Amino acid sequence: MTRVLIYLVRFAAIIFGYAVAALAASVFLHLVTLGPGFADGELAGAVGSLLFSATAVAVLAAYFAFIPSLPVILIAEISGRRDWLFYALGGIFVAVAVLSLFWLRSGGGFDEGAAGGTVFGDTRFAAVMIGSGIVGGIAYWAAAGRWAGTWHSQERQAAPEQARDRIRRPDGELG
Repeated sequence: MTRVLIYLVRFAAIIFGYAVAALAASVFLHLVTLGPGFADGELAGAVGSLLFSATAVAVLAAYFAFIPSLPVILIAEISGRRDWLFYALGGIFVAVAVLSLFWLRSGGGFDEGAAGGTVFGDTRFAAVMIGSGIVGGIAYWAAAGRWAGTWHSQERQAAPEQARDRIRRPDGELG
C-alpha cells in the first residue's frame, strides 16, 4: 500500500473511533443520570426519545471534547500506545479539560446564581463527566486504539517495495 492510503485508512479509523467514543460517553451519561428515574414499564416507552437524545448529546460531546482529545490521540498514534489504561487516563484528561472549559465559561466560580447555584458546585456532576470520559476513552481504545501506531510498521513495509519499484530498468529487471 502506498503511504497516502495507509494514512487515509488510519485517519478513517481514528474518526470512527472518536464517533464511537462520543456515543459511548453519551450513553453512559444517559444511563447514569436518567436510568434510575424510570420505573419498570416506563423505560420501554422512552426508548425512542432516549436514542434521539443520546445521539444529540453525542454530537455535543464530540464538539466539546475535540480539541482536548487531539493531544491524547496524537501521543497514542506517534508512540504506538495500545493499552486500555492509557486511553482511560486520556479520557479523564479530556473530561477534566471539558469541565475546566465549562467552569471558565460560567465565570470561574461556584457562587450561587439566580437558579440557586451552579452545577459545578455539585461533585456528582464532575464524577459523571469524568466517568463518561473514562467510558469514552475505553470505547475509543476498543474501536481504534488497539491498532494505534500500526501505520509505522505498514509504512516500513511499504518503503522497500516503493524503493524497489523506482529503481527498475526499462527492460523490467532491477538495476
